[in-house]
Amino acid sequence: MALPTPQDVFLQQTSLDPAFIANVVISDRPTNFTEEEKQWFIEHTDKWVRWFHANNPKWTESLNGPENKGRDLLWMFINHWADAYEHNRKKYQKQHPMEDLV
Repeated sequence: MALPTPQDVFLQQTSLDPAFIANVVISDRPTNFTEEEKQWFIEHTDKWVRWFHANNPKWTESLNGPENKGRDLLWMFINHWADAYEHNRKKYQKQHPMEDLV
């Protein structure tokens, strides 16, 4: 498996900022997350999206495409991940360790 696409390369290829999207998604939730919990989710999501970009040809094609398909895909998945994180933060962090994406 490849390492996540570097942030600067990802931005050049996609014009998408997963950390920005994750910040908006997590901040719009009624649950009060601590700053540490928010930061963990934002960093994890950014790295997770870039890992998929580097390792999944369908994601790469969609995210690099000229239409809004990649943007819509990110919003959908990040909202889905935020739902799981909001439901049980400790379990989500345990099942998705940052070390797995390095």
